[in-house]
Amino acid sequence: MPLKIKLSPNPPSPYPPGPPYWAGEEENNAMAQGADAGFNSGVFYEILNKAWINGDGKRQYIQNILLTSGDYSLYSPVGPKSQSGNGKDAMLCVSVSNCNVRATILTYMYHAGMLSDSFCTFLENNGYFDTYGRIVFDYRMLAKESGTTKYGNSFDRVDDTVRRIGYAPYRPYDWSKFTWEDFYGPETPIRQLELGRQFLTFLDPENGLPGIWLLLGSDGSSKNAQIAMENAMQYGPLQFGTTTHATETFYSKEQIQKYFDSYAPWNRERDLNTIPTIWAKQLFIVLKEEKPVIPYLPYFEKLPDPDKAVYAYDKDTDTMVAIDSGEAYHTFVGAYAKVKTVPKLSRPIDARKLILK
Repeated sequence: MPLKIKLSPNPPSPYPPGPPYWAGEEENNAMAQGADAGFNSGVFYEILNKAWINGDGKRQYIQNILLTSGDYSLYSPVGPKSQSGNGKDAMLCVSVSNCNVRATILTYMYHAGMLSDSFCTFLENNGYFDTYGRIVFDYRMLAKESGTTKYGNSFDRVDDTVRRIGYAPYRPYDWSKFTWEDFYGPETPIRQLELGRQFLTFLDPENGLPGIWLLLGSDGSSKNAQIAMENAMQYGPLQFGTTTHATETFYSKEQIQKYFDSYAPWNRERDLNTIPTIWAKQLFIVLKEEKPVIPYLPYFEKLPDPDKAVYAYDKDTDTMVAIDSGEAYHTFVGAYAKVKTVPKLSRPIDARKLILK
C-alpha cells in the first residue's frame, strides 16, 4: 500500500531558536548541558525490577538493526516539544524524551515500509503525523498518567506506564498560560486514552515496548561509555540523562552527541567529555507477530552432549518437554527464556535443581 505521508528531508523549523520563556540563554544552556545549575529540570533515577540492564552475562542479546549509520536526524522531531512557560516548568523532560525516542523509531519504520498496512492507516487517520512527516506523541498524557511530580519523574516509571497506556497523537498546549494545575489537573481526554490502547494492539502483546539500560551514572568522558552509545545507535536513538535533565540522542559518534531537547533551541550538539555523569536507556518497538527477540532473553545453558537437555514445563500438554538450543519458550511465570549451547557451564550444576526424565 502506498504511504500517504511524505517525509520532508530538511524541514525548516517553524520556531526560532532561543531560550524558553522563563530562562536566559546562559541558564538554559547550563540546564541543557546537564551542568550543576542549582536546579533540577525534571529527572530522577530509579531502576525498577522490570528493567533490563545491558552487560548481564546471563542474558542473551539480540537486536534488530535499523540504521547502520546510527544517524536519525532525518527522522527526529521538528521542534518544539516544550516543557516550560509562564515563568514555570512542567518537569516532564522524561516523558518528552521517551515520546521523542519512540516517535523517531516509528517514523523511520513507517517511511522504511516496515509497518503493516493496518498500522499505517491507523497512524495516518488519527493525527499521529506533523506537517513534516514525523510522528509526534502526546507527552502531556504520558507525563500525567505516569504521575510526574514537581521533582520530575524517572525513566523506568514513565516507560512502565507507557507499556500500559500506549501512545496517543500530540495535543497542542498554550504554554503562555501554564500553571501546574492547568497542565496536570484536567483528566486526559477519553479519546486520547482510547487511541493509546488501540496503538498497543499493533504491537507484540507480551512486550511491545521494551527497553534496556546501557549506562547507569557513567562518566561522560569514559571512552567505554562513548563506544557503548555509538554502537547502540544502529538499533535506534537513545533516551539520555544527566544529573538534571533528560533528552533524546539521535546521533552519537565518539565524544560528539546530537540531541533533541525540550528547551529551545531544540536541536543541539555537545561534547560528552564535558558531562561528568550520564545515563542512557535504549527503547524499542516490537511489532505484533514479530519474532519476540526483546527483551533480551535470559537463557539456560546446556552442554553440546545430545544426551544433555534443558526441560521446560509446557502448560498445553502439562508435561516437561526438552528445549533445543536456540529455541525461545515461555517460563512458568510467562516470561520468555532461551536455551544456549555452551562448551562449558559458567557455574556448577546444582543437583538439587536437576529435572530428570
